[in-house]
Amino acid sequence: MDELIRTANADYSQYEEVLLKRDRLRKEAFQWEQEYIRTFGEKILRIFKLKISCIRKKKTIAFCQLAINQGRPVNRKELEHYLDTEMAQYQKELAGMLEDYEATKKTVELTELELLEIRKIYRRLAKKLHPDINKNTETNAELRELWERICIAYRCNQLDALQELEVLASVAMQAGVELDLNIPDIAEKIAAVEKEIERIQSTDPYQYKFLLTDKEAVSKKKEALDEEYASYEAYDKQLEGVLQQMMEGGLSFVWQMN
Repeated sequence: MDELIRTANADYSQYEEVLLKRDRLRKEAFQWEQEYIRTFGEKILRIFKLKISCIRKKKTIAFCQLAINQGRPVNRKELEHYLDTEMAQYQKELAGMLEDYEATKKTVELTELELLEIRKIYRRLAKKLHPDINKNTETNAELRELWERICIAYRCNQLDALQELEVLASVAMQAGVELDLNIPDIAEKIAAVEKEIERIQSTDPYQYKFLLTDKEAVSKKKEALDEEYASYEAYDKQLEGVLQQMMEGGLSFVWQMN
């Protein structure tokens, strides 16, 4: 019956196709982002670590300068609390970057046949469970969880997981969960998805593909990152010199006792 509905309304078929294309492009964007991190992640990380060092030293200098201007010693406990608070977001961002970089190292290379099988399984599942097609996926907790797991497995090229999820989805559908193909304003929805497809293709991380497939561009990007690191390295040494001058100029510290 559901296939008859699709056949009777050509818009359903078009809607399915644009949704599948959008999801494929989202996946490709994710994969290009992973490749970008694998290619440049180490250099980007060391730049960010040095950037954090510079920011910490700048904030230390500002804190100490305020104490000098007020004619009082620097309270070390207050300084450490201030720096921990001010640098917390940077440290959190660094931890996230490190996690992403480590995750890219665990990527498993698949054969063309395996990738094709992943696309086929996802296509079959999407036609039944995609929340933009089947309203019941949003309202049924079991289907919603299944779909979320399917999306993760598809994005990360986890063939074994997708094969297992297809079995689970089949069981759920046999248990009485039906397709709800009543999609209002389908023409408008198709136009919206097509617009989203254009946005994905014209922005990062999808656009990384044009950089990463150009060996000369990759080489220039690495050179630029090395130059950026060198500039931060020089700035870090400059800030270290300012702190040293403050110490030599008579800056004093005290500990606040509890």
